[in-house]
Amino acid sequence: MGFLGIDQSLKASGLCRIDETGAVDAISTVDTGDARDGERLVLIKRAVAAMASGVEFAAMEGYAYDSTNRPFALGEIGGVIKVLLVESGIPYVAVPPVLVKKFATGSTTASKEDMMTACTARGVEYSDDNQADAFFLACIARAYARDTGRYRCEMEVLRALRKSQGEKKPRRRARRLVKAAV
Repeated sequence: MGFLGIDQSLKASGLCRIDETGAVDAISTVDTGDARDGERLVLIKRAVAAMASGVEFAAMEGYAYDSTNRPFALGEIGGVIKVLLVESGIPYVAVPPVLVKKFATGSTTASKEDMMTACTARGVEYSDDNQADAFFLACIARAYARDTGRYRCEMEVLRALRKSQGEKKPRRRARRLVKAAV
């Protein structure tokens, strides 16, 4: 079983599938070139479908709500990917861009260069920043599905995602202190 990370965008969507151990199985960028509207959506859908084979859980980059760069077109891409994942029976989580950065670098304000440096530090070969983001999204999918955050920043991201999904972690029972009779 594998875990899929999807960094969707209008021109170049990054895709990464990792295995149970976190090793990269496949990594690619979907270059949509001059494709527009439905043609672009079909290209991205086919690439994600090909990468989704044998995937247990997926993480896709959520929307940057303060973005002014074609939000409706990005919404269409996100919708197509969500439908594909649901039809394929693959559970997923949408991860806000700031949480992807925090998971990878410990900082919500990390630059593209910081993300690529963090990817290189993990020994991953990538061609562009979209693939680097997709790799960390795949790592988030694995950590979310297995509850395996190793570092504080990773655990904080998982906690934030679970909270946004409405999941509650079981509360620990308070210990009762019993005074010994003297």
